Amino acid sequence: MNRFIAVLGIVFLFALPAQSQLNMIENIKKSSYVYLFGGVNQASMTELNKSLSSHGFPRFENPFYSYGIGYHYKIGDIFILRLAGRKYFPQKIKRGEYLLSMESEWIYAEAQAGWVFFKKSRTDAYVMLGGGLNIFSLKIYESQETSFDSLLMFPKRGVELSGKTINLSFSAGVDYFFGPVSSLSDKSGIILGLNTGYRFTPYGFSWETPSFNVSGGPMIDLSGVFIEITAGWGEL
Repeated sequence: MNRFIAVLGIVFLFALPAQSQLNMIENIKKSSYVYLFGGVNQASMTELNKSLSSHGFPRFENPFYSYGIGYHYKIGDIFILRLAGRKYFPQKIKRGEYLLSMESEWIYAEAQAGWVFFKKSRTDAYVMLGGGLNIFSLKIYESQETSFDSLLMFPKRGVELSGKTINLSFSAGVDYFFGPVSSLSDKSGIILGLNTGYRFTPYGFSWETPSFNVSGGPMIDLSGVFIEITAGWGEL
């Protein structure tokens, strides 16, 4: 009986501060918004362009344009979490009758964490660190017209490769809240933002096709400066 009372006492002693911490967390202000964005990106592409040039293809040129959708979550007017899906517009280059196209998949997912270093009225200024996985497809095909029978007789008219990279980023941004739309919500409204920073590609995976891996391929290097404009709806 005494042992049972002692256990209850220990549980009670630990439960009080735990409940107090939960109450503190519940009282912290939280806000979020969903946003669309468009961006301009400078990407190195050094290894890939060197390989293309050695085989007579033109180089991929900057800038690369991107767009996507994201979710911005803020805790206590200080800490920020962001999740985003980004897609790059395709770029195409040509050598003779061969057309080479490079584009990214929607699987590019990026997570960022940061903090607000300046807040005044309807404005937030913040810095963020993040990272993500990007998947690019590289398609090389004959661009000349042909017949269906010719394709059946000579099916090897091109190849599609897939390459993955891991990317890290550092950025700074500012958001401006235009205020609630009273007819729709008493708290939510339009939020416009600007985000700029530097993206770094430390590692690239091997190229592959749907049926086999490809050895010795160059890395898709996205290292470079970027700037993005965001437009969202929610609470800042």
